[in-house]
Amino acid sequence: MGLGQKLTHEVSEQLNAEGQDPAHVAMGLAICLGAVAAVTLLGSRQGRQPAAPGAEPSRSQLGKLIWPAITSTGTIAALRVWNAPDGPERGRALALWGATQALGLFWMKRRPEGFRLQLVAALTTAAVTALYARAALAVDEKAARLIAPTGFAGLSSLVARPVEG
Repeated sequence: MGLGQKLTHEVSEQLNAEGQDPAHVAMGLAICLGAVAAVTLLGSRQGRQPAAPGAEPSRSQLGKLIWPAITSTGTIAALRVWNAPDGPERGRALALWGATQALGLFWMKRRPEGFRLQLVAALTTAAVTALYARAALAVDEKAARLIAPTGFAGLSSLVARPVEG
């Protein structure tokens, strides 16, 4: 197997695309990249009044551009789920990925300032992400492991595994 074939095989394995029609994989990639681009574009638009003269803005321009991509960590997982065999579990996981994107955009635009509203934002985001992880687990274990950011891995692993008993 040549270098090109090894690289193609590795990419195919990472995207869960072995045996998939290349057009299907390309469409999934376009959907995922489009969603990330839309969230990034919409999330980075200035929705507040500029900071008062002499005051520092609460987030840098770079932060405004990077934050939506950070909140889209489940995108590769969504692509793996997209490339999984069709079925209701796949559809549920993809719908929950869409919900995580919409919720992330909502909270970016809302920019909660008070502690209680920040807590609501964190808990709703964690809850929807956990539901997404659980739904993805029914489709592709690697996708489920990709969803949880490092600091959220413990909670996600508790929610994503069926309770034995």
